Amino acid sequence: MSQVDEFTNISCALEKGVEILKDNSANIRPPRTIIELFNETCEKHPNKPALNYEDPNSKTRVIVDYENYQKKSRHVARSFLKLGLEQKKSVAVLAFNCPEWFFSEIGCISAGGILTGIYTTNSAQACHHILLESNTNICVVDNHAQFMKVYSVKDRLPNLKAIIQLHGPFDALIESNENFYKWDDIMEMENAVFEDQLIEREKQLKPNECCMLIFTSGTTGKPKGVMLSHDNIVWNTYAVMESFNAIDRPLEERFVSYLPLNHIAGQCMDVFLSMASAGQVFFADRNALKGTLIKTMLIAKPTRFLGVPRVFEKIQESIITAESRHWKISRKILEHLKSIIRNYHLTEIKGQNPTPTLSYHFASRILRRVKEAVGLDQASHIMVGAAPVSVELKTFFFGYNIEILELFGMSESTGCATFTQKLECLETCGKPMPGVEIKIDGPDRDGRGEICIRSRNIFMGYLNDYEGTTSCLKPDGWFYSGDLGYVTMSGELGICGRIKDIIITSGGENIPPAHIENLIKSELPALSNVFVIGDKRKYLTCLVTIKAKFNDETGQPEDDLQPDAVDWMTELGLKHTKMSEILEAGPCPIVMKAIHDGLGRANMTAISNAQKVQKAALLSHDFSIATGELGISFFSKILIISI
Repeated sequence: MSQVDEFTNISCALEKGVEILKDNSANIRPPRTIIELFNETCEKHPNKPALNYEDPNSKTRVIVDYENYQKKSRHVARSFLKLGLEQKKSVAVLAFNCPEWFFSEIGCISAGGILTGIYTTNSAQACHHILLESNTNICVVDNHAQFMKVYSVKDRLPNLKAIIQLHGPFDALIESNENFYKWDDIMEMENAVFEDQLIEREKQLKPNECCMLIFTSGTTGKPKGVMLSHDNIVWNTYAVMESFNAIDRPLEERFVSYLPLNHIAGQCMDVFLSMASAGQVFFADRNALKGTLIKTMLIAKPTRFLGVPRVFEKIQESIITAESRHWKISRKILEHLKSIIRNYHLTEIKGQNPTPTLSYHFASRILRRVKEAVGLDQASHIMVGAAPVSVELKTFFFGYNIEILELFGMSESTGCATFTQKLECLETCGKPMPGVEIKIDGPDRDGRGEICIRSRNIFMGYLNDYEGTTSCLKPDGWFYSGDLGYVTMSGELGICGRIKDIIITSGGENIPPAHIENLIKSELPALSNVFVIGDKRKYLTCLVTIKAKFNDETGQPEDDLQPDAVDWMTELGLKHTKMSEILEAGPCPIVMKAIHDGLGRANMTAISNAQKVQKAALLSHDFSIATGELGISFFSKILIISI
């Protein structure tokens, strides 16, 4: 039997479609293309605001309605055709979130191309791998620095026909080379003659064919291209909306775009959920993850918000800092009010259906100001994903009537597989979305095994990697995720870590390190990374890094410590503000004692003696992609090292 005959649900080539999996959800939706969904929304709601951004020159807010969103996207599509975009060839975008990202994406897909995003922190060599692998015809770059990355490797990219730079300053090279363009050149380009070709390309789009590549980490270190079809994305979008109970609701949806758009999480929330709900997207600036995110939140007042744990940790730190400035008596009153609300939520999770008391209503009214201060007062869903979330963090936000709803997913599941509609357990990440099946393969005596997923949002395959695809995606549609987890009696999914990350000590004890690493980080919040070691060893040790600043352009960790790490030094009676100062002191014995004291506190909650960490070593710099410790993996890694 041939590969094609045996695996009709798999494709590793951009030109080949797949057989769409039978839909087991209650509301079966016929396959559609993204462009059908987009055009339907634009025609139904032409005057509704779609994109909201700050003009870089006037600093005023600019709103693009759906009619103009469609017009601009079609203009870009015709320009791409004029530049020579071929069917099933890629348009790559190497830029921060902005309206031009959206126009390029819709324009590319309308014209029969494949949208490919690239992390702005990627090196030139990493960019080359993605551009070559994806057969990129056109590359849209943010600024001069990103332009030079692509320019330096262009001669090794046989399919590349054009580079388009969005923002200045512009190099003289752009003026002197007919294959280099400013974004204004694209928007001013005479291209009406390509309208008939665009219409024909749109007619040829098929729901079961690839329209997007999401590059994620591979076991060899080189990123793998996750192929997503129109149907993967459209079906997933409606499954998420059904989980929100948001289908056909008149709510004016608002989203804040700040998660990297080259990752599926940003795509799912910002591009497709907004599209399906005719919502408005507010673009945060490029310093969002350095502290300006809340400024955009206050303007947008999002109705849905998704963050990684570190984003909520930063909000937590801001709240604690603000409260520390109050008088002692005021802080005691605040703690009492928070305890009332927190206990209400904890009682509710236990299934006891508490009745809101007068004191609860009073406390909620007073502490509502905190939700307003961070722009979350109108958010009906506040979600977290990408990395394990501590129970302590969720409990902290309970005190402000903020329920953080955890979800689980990955690029291969188009971003989402489980969703928490109602908090039933603090240690789990929700139940399968409508139409999603989950099973645990090879469970141990505690019910832990590999998490497997089957649904219409499971990816087509890894680009040009048949062996890698068939090792995890089976003919019956089940995707073996490589994640270790369990399912509770009530159907909630719990995550223990990655199977390949499981540590087996010399004593034969199987230990999931993620839980231990998070325990240590909860005791030592100034640490950015904890890496537990112990495979085939007598006991566990760990490598730790202290939070440091990062270079925006290169992604390299810098010597300067982040503010919360500097605050920790102050608490220890030290004046260190740089990593080099800590290291030159020995490393500093006071810092090392504090780290080992934190280990001791974390060990007090260890499940067994084998799961206690005995020693820690401090590394000279933080983990990063640029320095080789991290791969281009789930978007949390980029976000966590950027904050």
